[in-house]
Amino acid sequence: MDLRHWIAGIMAGVAVTALADTIVTSSGEQTGEIVRVDPTSIVFKIAAGEISIPRSEVSDVRVDKPAAFDAAINAFGSGKYADAVAGLKPLVDRLCGLDIDWVEDATLRLGDALVANKSYADAKAVFDRYKQLYPSSPKAAGLDAKYARILVEQKKFSEASALLAKLVGPLMAKKAISQEEELAVAEGLVLLGDCQRGAGKLDDALDSYLNVCALFDVDASLAAEAKYKAGQIFEEKKNWRRAKSCYRELSEGVPQADIVADSKKRLAALTEAHPD
Repeated sequence: MDLRHWIAGIMAGVAVTALADTIVTSSGEQTGEIVRVDPTSIVFKIAAGEISIPRSEVSDVRVDKPAAFDAAINAFGSGKYADAVAGLKPLVDRLCGLDIDWVEDATLRLGDALVANKSYADAKAVFDRYKQLYPSSPKAAGLDAKYARILVEQKKFSEASALLAKLVGPLMAKKAISQEEELAVAEGLVLLGDCQRGAGKLDDALDSYLNVCALFDVDASLAAEAKYKAGQIFEEKKNWRRAKSCYRELSEGVPQADIVADSKKRLAALTEAHPD
C-alpha cells in the first residue's frame, strides 16, 4: 500500500470514529451506531452485535449532525423536495425519538418535504410518529398546523379551518407566547389565509398573511411565504403598487428559491404593464 492510500485509510477511520454515536448510562459510555429508537428503548449496534438499552437507563446521547442534514435542508429551500426526502428519511428512520434538536428538526422538515412532494399519507405518518415520540417537546405546539397543511394541500379548507381555529385563536389570546408557539401561530395564519383565499374571502386572507409579516415573522421561510401570497392577492385586487412592493422585497434574502424566482417574474411583468 502506498503512502497516499495509507493516509486515506487513516482519515477514513478517523471520520468513522468522529461520527460514531455515543450512549451514556450509569455503567459508562458505549460507542457504536444507533439502529433505531423506540418509545422505551434504543437499539444500539456495537462490535459484539445489537443490544437494546432501556431509555430509562440513558443519561445522555451524542450523535454528530451529518452533512446530509444540511444538504437536505438546502434542497428543501431550493424546492427540490424529493431530494430533501431522500436525505432526511434515513436520518429520521434511524434517530427519530432522540432528544436532540437537529433530530427533531429533521423529523418535522421531513414531514414538510413529504407534504410539498404530495406524499400526504407518508407525511401524516411522520407527524404521528413525532407526536408519539416527542409528546412534551415545545416544538409539538405547531403539530396541528402541520396536519392542517396536509388538509390545505388537499383543498379540504373547511376541515383545515376548524383545526386552525383551535390552534391560532387561543395562542393569539395569550399575553405572552414562546418562540415555538409564535412559530405555530405564523404557520397557522399562513394556512388560515390559504383557507380564506380558497373560500373567496380575499380581504380576510390578506389580513392573515400581513399579520405574519408584521407580527409573527419569527421564521424567514413562513414570512416569505406570507408576503408572496399577499403579493398575489394584491395582484388579484389590482393594487399593483403593493403587489410590486411585496415581490421586490422577496427578490433579496429569501430562503426559498422557487418563491424568489416567481417573484422576480411577477415583478418584471407588473413593472412592464404598470410602470407607475
